Amino acid sequence: MPAKPGVAYKVRFITTKRGVKVDPVKTVDIPAKGGKGTARRVPVYSDGVGAVAKTVAFGKGEPVFASYRLADDDLYARARVESDEATTYPYAKDRRHPLVKVAWTQPYRR
Repeated sequence: MPAKPGVAYKVRFITTKRGVKVDPVKTVDIPAKGGKGTARRVPVYSDGVGAVAKTVAFGKGEPVFASYRLADDDLYARARVESDEATTYPYAKDRRHPLVKVAWTQPYRR
């Protein structure tokens, strides 16, 4: 992927290993924004679910290319590409969303 001039990137490869407990360990309630609407109940998983397996960093202006080879015990792998560029997403300030521009791939399964 060509990098935007003046922007640095990190690619994080995320996976869950076979045998990790994938049921939620608890749930938390997130209040509705501004007290309007309905609160959301969100599951919280163990640290092994969606763990970062590899991180590759790229300096400002460097071409972005990274790869990850699935291990035998990986259930899936996906990539999260993070820039250091501030987001224009209007809800980022409520800390439920990243403050920088981020993109995700769909999970890859064998």
